[in-house]
Amino acid sequence: MNAPWPLLVLLVMLFLGLAAWIGLRRPDARPAAFAAARRQLWLVLPRLPPALLAAECTLRLLPEGTLAQWLGEGSGWRGLALATAVGVAVPGGPAVALPIAWALLSGGAAVSVVVAFVTSWSLIAAHRAMLFEWPLMGASWTLRRMLLSLPLPVLAGAAAGMLTRLGHG
Repeated sequence: MNAPWPLLVLLVMLFLGLAAWIGLRRPDARPAAFAAARRQLWLVLPRLPPALLAAECTLRLLPEGTLAQWLGEGSGWRGLALATAVGVAVPGGPAVALPIAWALLSGGAAVSVVVAFVTSWSLIAAHRAMLFEWPLMGASWTLRRMLLSLPLPVLAGAAAGMLTRLGHG
C-alpha cells in the first residue's frame, strides 16, 4: 500500500501554516494551545500500538484467503454491505476503528470496503447511538437517522471503488 505522501506533506504544511498564523494573531493563546496538544498526544499515543497490534493479530487469526474472499477487490456489494454492518457494530473511538481499517487495508481488503467500514463507523455506530442519541433524542429520531444513514457508507464505498478503478485511489 502506497502512502499518500504528497497529500500528507500538504496537510502538515497547511497545519503548520495555520498554527503559525493563529500564534501570531493570538500569542497569549500559545501556551494553552501547546498544553492542550500535549494532553491529546499523551491520551492517544499509548493507545495506538496496542490497537494496531490487536487489529493485526486479529487479521492473522483468519484462515488464509478469508479476507480476500469476503472483503477483497472481488467482494462487490456483499463486501460493502458486510463492511457497513461491521462499522455499525465496532465500538470505541478512532483509536479502535482506524487501526482496524489500517489492518484491513494492509491485509488485502479493497479500498472501497475500507471506505464503507470507516464511513459506517463514523456515521452510524450503534454504540454511540445507544449511549447518546437514544436517551437524548428519543428512539424514533435515532432509528430514523440510522436507517436514513445506512445507504451512505455503501455509496461512499462504491464511489471509492470507482475512483480506484479510474486510477485515482
